[in-house]
Amino acid sequence: MARKDMFGTEVEVGDIVFSAPNSGNYSNADVGIVHSVSDKGDKWTPARVMIRVPSWQGVYAYEIPGAPLVKGKKYEKLRDENGNVIMEESRWSGSYPKYGYVDAMVKNDAKVGEDWRWRIIQGAWFNLIVLRKGQVDGEVKTLEELFNLTELSGRLTMDYTTPRPELPKPEGK
Repeated sequence: MARKDMFGTEVEVGDIVFSAPNSGNYSNADVGIVHSVSDKGDKWTPARVMIRVPSWQGVYAYEIPGAPLVKGKKYEKLRDENGNVIMEESRWSGSYPKYGYVDAMVKNDAKVGEDWRWRIIQGAWFNLIVLRKGQVDGEVKTLEELFNLTELSGRLTMDYTTPRPELPKPEGK
C-alpha cells in the first residue's frame, strides 16, 4: 500500500515534504526530504515516512576522526586486585555484581563547536504534505503544479464579506 499525504499525493523517496504534529503545536513542524518510506501500513496506521531535516547541533571532540581518549571515570563492574568481579549479597536472592565508577580512558566529550547536521526523524502520520516531488524522468513537480496555487491565491483575495462567493462553476457543471 503506497503512502499518501493528506491531499492524496503519493509520497516517495526524494520528495520534499512538510511535516507537523497532530497536537496543534506547530513549533515542531519540519520541512525535509523523504529519506525512506516503509512498505507496511493499513487502513488505520499509514506506512511510516522517515524524513531528513537540518538541525543545529553541537560538535564534540570525540566525533573528530583520530581523537585521542582522555583520563576519566567509567561506570562498570567493580573488580578486586586479582581481576575477579566483586559480588554483593542480596536480601532476597543470592548475589549480584557490584557496580561503581573506576578510572579509565574514555572519549573526550568536550563540546568544541556547533554546526548544521542532518537528522533523520519520523514524519507525521496525518499532517504530511508533499511540497515538491522528486525528480522523475528529469522532471520536478513544484508546489504550483501540485496544488494549483493560482486558485489558492484567488481564494485569498476574495471578498469574504459578500453573502455569496463569486467563483466560476466547476468543470462539467
